[in-house]
Amino acid sequence: MRRYTTPLHLVFCALLILLSTSCSAPTPTSANTAPNFVETSTPTPLPAIASTTQLTTPTTISVETPTRPQYTINAVMDYNAKSLSVGETILYPNHTGQALNDFILAVEPNYWPNCFTLKSLTINDAAFTNYTLDGHKLTLQLSQGLAPESIIKIQITFTLNLPLIVPTNPNLERPRVFGYTQGQINLVNWYPFVVPFIGGQWILHDAWYYGDYLVYDSSDFTVSL
Repeated sequence: MRRYTTPLHLVFCALLILLSTSCSAPTPTSANTAPNFVETSTPTPLPAIASTTQLTTPTTISVETPTRPQYTINAVMDYNAKSLSVGETILYPNHTGQALNDFILAVEPNYWPNCFTLKSLTINDAAFTNYTLDGHKLTLQLSQGLAPESIIKIQITFTLNLPLIVPTNPNLERPRVFGYTQGQINLVNWYPFVVPFIGGQWILHDAWYYGDYLVYDSSDFTVSL
């Protein structure tokens, strides 16, 4: 078990390259239209987790208010089935200086059909249903605002059926990096995360062709894969 600093996907890219035969960088593109994320392969069914590898979601809350968000992620991967089952806990300290009545999380795997399945969601250990998932935007509407310098605990369990990375024409579509090929698995922006709150608003950009479109808070990670 190790601790990482955002962005977490860089760590997993390095780890999973060891399992691969090659890892090539995306080709620059000059297209000016929105990316096409339509899956062209048949998703692989997600197998049940064996009783010997039970998935658990941590419930311990730090006594002291953390200086930045803390993520604890327990993931079980079935490499052959190209699937994951994940339990994630987010401890988010409100250092914005104002009460927060909602939260916005980025859920990038939801761009691909049949990839992301939300199994459960709790807020401070209580079941939570007042949310919407629209594209890659998960919005949580709180019944009571989170006061400045308070902490909220968000727990999410979900599964991923990874999409097949199909070679594309970079002049027509955004190069694909998330998913699997015959030689490797790429986990890139694969877990829900709270986007930064800047200037009184949550910052979450839509996918585009050029560079990184996501913005991250500096955060701490404890990951078990």
